[in-house]
Amino acid sequence: MNGESVDELNRQRDMRNRENVALANLRIRTSADIFEAAERDEEEQAGDLASVLGALDEEFAEKERLSYGQEWCAPVPHERKVKTGRDFYKAFHETRTLPILTCMFCYRKYSKAELEDVEWDWWMASPVEKRDGSPFKCLRGFPVGEKIGGCADCVRQLRRGALSPAAQLHTKLGCEHMFP
Repeated sequence: MNGESVDELNRQRDMRNRENVALANLRIRTSADIFEAAERDEEEQAGDLASVLGALDEEFAEKERLSYGQEWCAPVPHERKVKTGRDFYKAFHETRTLPILTCMFCYRKYSKAELEDVEWDWWMASPVEKRDGSPFKCLRGFPVGEKIGGCADCVRQLRRGALSPAAQLHTKLGCEHMFP
C-alpha cells in the first residue's frame, strides 16, 4: 500500500472508471465521495449544521427587517393604478370581444370576432331541414335576405350539410320568439 490511504486508493480506482468520471463531471457523487462522507465525525457535522442554521437565521432576520420597514415592496404609483383600472374597464367593455351576440343556429353566446356571416340565400339552399315550428323558420331570427350570424362550429357543420350538436339541440327547444 506504500503509505497510501484507503480513501486515496478508492479515488484512484474511481478515476480509472470512465463512468464515475462522467458522473463526477455531472456533480453526481461517486463511491469514493460517499465513502469519504461516511467518515466525517459528529463534530464536523455539528459545525455544518450550525453554519446552515446561522445562514437561515440571517436570511430570516433580513426579511423580517425589510417587512417591518415595508422596504420589500416599492409602492405602485397612483398613475399606474389609474391606468390599469382604465385598461381593464376598456377591455371588459370591448364589444368586439365580449360574448354578447348569439349564434342563430345553436343559440350560444359569442363575441363579434367569433361569429361568421352566412348568406341567407346559401342558408335557404342548404340541405338542413327547416320545418315549421323550428327556430330556423323564425323571421325575426332569420330575416329574409339578411346575413345570419353563426359560430365557427355551426358554419363548419353547415358546409358539410349538417347541424352541429348544439344546433340540433336548439331545434328541439324551439324558437324563443314563438312564446308571447
